[in-house]
Amino acid sequence: MAGRDGTHCFFFYGTLIDPDVRRLVLGAVPEGAEIQPAWLPGFTVRYVLRARYPAIMRKPGVRAPGLAVSGLSTAQAKLLDRYEGDGYRRETRLVRLSDRRQIAAQVYLPKAKLRTGPRLWSHESWRRRDKDYFLWASGLTNPRRRLGADSRAR
Repeated sequence: MAGRDGTHCFFFYGTLIDPDVRRLVLGAVPEGAEIQPAWLPGFTVRYVLRARYPAIMRKPGVRAPGLAVSGLSTAQAKLLDRYEGDGYRRETRLVRLSDRRQIAAQVYLPKAKLRTGPRLWSHESWRRRDKDYFLWASGLTNPRRRLGADSRAR
C-alpha cells in the first residue's frame, strides 16, 4: 500500500533496524526519506529458536521497539518482499513515533507461528553476537549464496 505520494512507510523491528542490512537490502535510502524511532503496541520481538534472527509476536500490554522508515519506493518495497520471503505477509498497522504521534506503516508479520524462545531480541545484542554470521549466511555479503538461501540465518 503506497501513500498518496506513491511512497511506502514500513515499520522495521528486527534485522532491518541495522543500517548495514538496510543498505544491503534497499540500496540507498531515497533523499527525503525519514527514519524515526517507533514502536508497535501489542507485540514483542524475540529470537526464533535455533536462529540468528527475530520474530514479532502478538503480546497484549507490551510494545515492540523499532524504526518507522517512510519515503521508500515501490521498487524498494519489492526488494523488502524478496528479503522477507514467503514466510511473511505485509500488513498495515498503526505505529507510535517517539513524539507520540501514530502513523500507518507496513509491517512484516509471520504467516505461521514461529517458535520463539524466552530471549528478547535487541539490535545491540544481535549486532555483537550474530550480525557477521547473519550477513554471510543470508547472502547479503557472500556472493556465493543468494539472498535468503540459508533459512538458519533468516
